[in-house]
Amino acid sequence: MKMMRNMLVLAAMIGLCLFGASCARNEQPTSANVTNEQYSWGTYRADFDSTMFLLDKAVRNACARARLVKREQTFSGNLSFYKYQDVDGVEVKVTIVELKEGGVRMKIRIGSMGDKESSQKLLLAIDDELRLLVTTPTAM
Repeated sequence: MKMMRNMLVLAAMIGLCLFGASCARNEQPTSANVTNEQYSWGTYRADFDSTMFLLDKAVRNACARARLVKREQTFSGNLSFYKYQDVDGVEVKVTIVELKEGGVRMKIRIGSMGDKESSQKLLLAIDDELRLLVTTPTAM
């Protein structure tokens, strides 16, 4: 009986360790502009130290460079929403929200279930475009 209880406790501890490892955050930002990166429930979220105008332009440039087809575009005050589609018909949703305390939050969801790796690649492309916009004054 004691051995059965010990095995049950060991199995519970292993399960908790595996669950904790799967919920780990990415603590290393991709650049100085990106902070608070998180991936949960299929949505990749990151905060940018930028203006809404520049990040919006960077998103449109990065998606055009990735040859995504724009299906929907919505602007309302401090919120921008884009829905793109790739050649395979997979939807890419990008939401940009201007924060009250300064900065901009962006959410990326690729496909119906989400794809972390593709979301990170799109985030890096958007960050590259943002750097180009900031360093090249004629690009605006």
